[in-house]
Amino acid sequence: MRQLKITKQITDRNDAALGLYLQEISKIKLLTTEEEVELARRIKEQSIEKLKIRQHSNKLLKEYVSY
Repeated sequence: MRQLKITKQITDRNDAALGLYLQEISKIKLLTTEEEVELARRIKEQSIEKLKIRQHSNKLLKEYVSY
């Protein structure tokens, strides 16, 4: 098994990329508690709706195949 030799050149690039990433992400406004709860509720509702659609589609497909 090959082992990766970590050099200063490699770690400097990672530090710079990580610093840039953290700098960019710090500009994004975080969700409030209320926004996070609302988002979770909407995701759950959509997941339930998609499940219902999928179940209905499967039922129609079975009826079509058995026809």
